Amino acid sequence: MNFRYFLLNVFLQIFICKNEDEEAQNILFHLKPNVFENQTSLATGIDNLLKKVNSHFNESNITSFYETLTSDGDASSLQALSVYHNWGLGVFEDPRIAVLHLNLGVLQEDQLALLSYNYKSLFGINVPKTCQANLDSLKSVTNEVARNFSLFERKEGSLIYINKEMEGAENQIIGEVLANLDEISRSNPKQLNNLFEIYLSSSLSKTPEATEKIFAYLEKSYRFTQSHEIAAYLGLLYLEKGNIHEVNYEKALGYLEIARAARIPHAYLGLGIIYFYGLGVNINYNLSFEFFVKANKSGRIEANTYLGISYLAGLGVTPNTKMALNHIMTAANKGFLLALYVLGFMHEKGIGVFHSCKYATEAYSIIIEHKLLKTYVSQAVKDYNQGYRLRAFYKLLLFSEMGSTYSLLNAAHIAETDSFYFYTLETQRKNAFKLWKYAADLGNPKATIKVGDYYFYGIGVDQDYKNAFENYHTAAIGYQDAEALFNLGYMYEYGLGVNQVIQKYSIYKNYKSAERFYGIASQFETGTKIFISLVLLKLRIKTISDGLKNNIKYIHIVSQTIFKNFINIIVDDYETIFIVCSSILVVFLTRNYLNQ
Repeated sequence: MNFRYFLLNVFLQIFICKNEDEEAQNILFHLKPNVFENQTSLATGIDNLLKKVNSHFNESNITSFYETLTSDGDASSLQALSVYHNWGLGVFEDPRIAVLHLNLGVLQEDQLALLSYNYKSLFGINVPKTCQANLDSLKSVTNEVARNFSLFERKEGSLIYINKEMEGAENQIIGEVLANLDEISRSNPKQLNNLFEIYLSSSLSKTPEATEKIFAYLEKSYRFTQSHEIAAYLGLLYLEKGNIHEVNYEKALGYLEIARAARIPHAYLGLGIIYFYGLGVNINYNLSFEFFVKANKSGRIEANTYLGISYLAGLGVTPNTKMALNHIMTAANKGFLLALYVLGFMHEKGIGVFHSCKYATEAYSIIIEHKLLKTYVSQAVKDYNQGYRLRAFYKLLLFSEMGSTYSLLNAAHIAETDSFYFYTLETQRKNAFKLWKYAADLGNPKATIKVGDYYFYGIGVDQDYKNAFENYHTAAIGYQDAEALFNLGYMYEYGLGVNQVIQKYSIYKNYKSAERFYGIASQFETGTKIFISLVLLKLRIKTISDGLKNNIKYIHIVSQTIFKNFINIIVDDYETIFIVCSSILVVFLTRNYLNQ
């Protein structure tokens, strides 16, 4: 029996509802490793449009390309024209004309326009806010781009940014280590393990040339060292390389069995996948489940995806949607794309979790970005670094309109730091704020902090401490971002954006909140510990000083009241005389202190 047909029957026993067959087939189709796939129609549309951009876009005359687009009559050009009017690129900024071009593209079923409309309708950006009506088209795009999942692919990948401060360390690791494999293996073999970990879970940096270089190194290294860890890495890489070539699956199985003998966690993970999909062996869900459990207990988070699917479909274990959700959420939170797809599917259908079109859309959008759009965004960043600033900005706006967070962050940085002849300073700042805001709405913590900064200083938007406080609070509490935690501490310290009643009557409480957030920030950002320690010291001195001053004010008022009523007091004992005399002394002492 064909394994795909067998799996389909298993799923249908659980997801029995009208028209569910196609969805079950979709989710099953790309669970099988399938790295090399024909180009998607969406990618073809983007390639065709970018050929026009690269050939006809004029850095010194941006309207000339606008004229080219209006004359060619191609459906993909409608989305490109929409970007012009939405951002006022050398033409009159008019969201209505932008939406008109967008709708014309949707009517012609242009996938670029459909993807843009899906994103904008989710947040109500110049179009009616809706979700469910567009979920089917978004899901079909997701299914198309997701058919070439690599086994352990994560959403982070190796992203390059115009602002280098936003890049992760893995960007430098992969390039440097690949260039010096032999030398590093002698001096720092642990760094190679980091490379293999990153490479397995990456998509952007995974080129055929790099893969072959790693294979050659690992096979050579294994021949000399017989290392069980290297055997495990070889087994996993052969699985990814395998596709439909049984000889590669046999090699993978051989290496993984060697590593299994030494209880290497990667070996359990790889063997679980082999028996789950029947790669060169018969499908055995009971065995695959056992291997996934061992891999998970050994710290391999990737195994959570497959444990979640096993619990969801009852493969090798009794179906349990609660356990399925726990495992899928664990893997999805670490950015594994296959887990994000399953989580989106669960939210879309309300299986084991509440039905949520919004959460399903967010999960599917992440997959589209990281399986397709981020490659084009990286090319736009390279354009910028080569001096084609305006062309890069236009491309980034194009992908930003499709809901790419990666593109929004780069476009926002350009809008913030670069000036163009057709933008006034005010327009430039407003556009930068809009781009940061859109990225923040998609859940990016750095963008959320930026939005807070713009509200705090009144850049491109009216100054609003309350909105600044709310954005810092979101990034600090929701994402545990060190910069946001520090900013939130500052807001509490000076009572900015805090409820006015709290600000007036609970100064001590504000200081304690500030101290708490400053302290948490120092834990997450070790490089600024000394600076934050000085801030905390200043805050504690300020707390003591203000507290002492408030107490003296209170004592002064009470003593002054007693003194004023002295004439009405009938002195009939020494205690009363003592209280009155003491009050007189305190009034004079505190008055001198308060006048300082």
